Order: sequence, then structure tokens, then C-alpha cells
Amino acid sequence: MLDTRKIDNHFEDMDLVKKLYHKAFPKRERIPMIVLLRKAKKEGVHFVAYYDREEFIGFAYMFSRNNITFIFYLAIDASRRSKGYGKTILSMIEADYPEHRLVLNIEELDSTADNYTQRVKRKDFYLKNGYKNAAYRMIQAGECYEVMVKGPELNKTEFLQLFQNLLGRLLFVMFKPKLQTFHLNK
Repeated sequence: MLDTRKIDNHFEDMDLVKKLYHKAFPKRERIPMIVLLRKAKKEGVHFVAYYDREEFIGFAYMFSRNNITFIFYLAIDASRRSKGYGKTILSMIEADYPEHRLVLNIEELDSTADNYTQRVKRKDFYLKNGYKNAAYRMIQAGECYEVMVKGPELNKTEFLQLFQNLLGRLLFVMFKPKLQTFHLNK
């Protein structure tokens, strides 16, 4: 079991979190850290770092409402990958929200993408951990993301409401997410 620590403005390893955040997510997917930290003060928003003893492993940024938890960001330090930490963190999240449907987005599998191999590995990882594709994908700023769910599926309205609640009206309008029916081999 890993230790968890709440990430806030005074978090002692903020430099490690920021470094991982910038390495793990392309600029187009990053919300400014100051906004994440401000929103993390709100009820239902959880910004958590994971440690194995005193070693920083990674972080998760999650938003819970009703019986849904959206895993907005999940990142494991590159030197810690393929050691079971990702699976452990997902199990911890599931234990923390036992009655919740867990939802996340991943970059769509696109064989022309520079990081296609990474995308395939990421999707396989979530499938192995019990996630399945939703019947729709999210399109945001010209990028397509597969929506993955553990538990009963969310309908499009539930998903968009959750996303708007997380982002707030202004960011929701700025990001302009759209959902499109998408038939995948689950």
C-alpha cells in the first residue's frame, strides 16, 4: 500500500509534481497548475500524491460528484512505471470510491500519432484493470479521446455535466468538449 499526501499550494514536493505534469501531459491537455490548485480546494476535488515510503511515485487529480469519480490526471514517474504502481493506485482509488463509477479519458488510438505505442500500452493497461470503452468519445480542441469507464456506463449528459462541474463554466466554454458516438471493439 502506498502513502498518500494532499497536494496544495504548500506541498513540499511541488517541483516533482510540476515536472511530472509537464512530462506526462502535452501542453494542449494541461490546465494551468494555479487553476488546478484553486479548484482542489473545492468539495469533491482531490489532488493527491503517492509515495512508496519517502519516494515520490506519481499523482492523481480527481473530481467526484454523486456516484461518479472522474480521474482527470493520473501520472506515474517514468522511473517507476512497469513496477505495479499504476495498478496499486487504481486499486486505491477504487477502494476510496467503492460505489462510484470511475471515468477517465485517454488519447484515441491513432496509428499515425508519434506516441502510438504509448497509447496502445496505456489503453491495454486500463483494459487489464477493468475499464471499458464508453459508447462515445470526447473531442476537444481537435483532439479525440476515448472515454473509459469502470462500472456502469455514463450517458453523454452525465459525462458532460460532470466535466462542466469540474471545469466550471468559463473553462468548459474554453475547452469546448463535444461527445460523439464511437463504436469500438470493447
